[in-house]
Amino acid sequence: MISAASGFGYLRLIDGDIVELSNITRQIFYTENDVNNEYKVDAMKRSIHQLNSSVHVEAIRRYVNKKTIIKNNFFKDINLVVQAADQPSGLIDKIVVENALKAGAAVILVHNGSVGPLFEPGHQENFRKFIKFLNRDSDGFYEQLIYNRSKFNRTAFPTIAQGILGLTQELCDYILQYAVTGSVPKLENSFYSLSKRKYINFIDKKGR
Repeated sequence: MISAASGFGYLRLIDGDIVELSNITRQIFYTENDVNNEYKVDAMKRSIHQLNSSVHVEAIRRYVNKKTIIKNNFFKDINLVVQAADQPSGLIDKIVVENALKAGAAVILVHNGSVGPLFEPGHQENFRKFIKFLNRDSDGFYEQLIYNRSKFNRTAFPTIAQGILGLTQELCDYILQYAVTGSVPKLENSFYSLSKRKYINFIDKKGR
């Protein structure tokens, strides 16, 4: 919504979910009439056009996975991808980042309690370093978890419990900075933790 208000001319929304009752309490795009009736992307498109009718919004009613990315070419002609999908947990980041970078799009990760890092085309090694950091930080448990998780397991928590307003403010600042300057130096080697209120580096002084 803030991107639309700021004058972004084109937005592509991708999600296969239909609005559920639980979404009403923590996401501002939907109404009670949308519950069990509207795809999230269609409801978001309507909300965006109510704010700024000049924005071209492409709503894609699909889930993001390896097959749909290749078949639908989701990231074609896109400058920046905001990756906020949560399933399959952890693995979806790898799928989105690798395919977006191949398509020439930068990617910023947004999850409960954190914004970033930002990964840019030509710097694929930074994502590999980020995965190494997550493995070190979890004593090697991270990759074991994402590659062996049951498809029925869900780890997402209501974003409002983590501070949706704080996350939105940080994210929009970074999106606007990238749109104007083409870079966000603070997020190239780190991510912002809302709970700790600081940037956490994932690349050490030796560049590892």
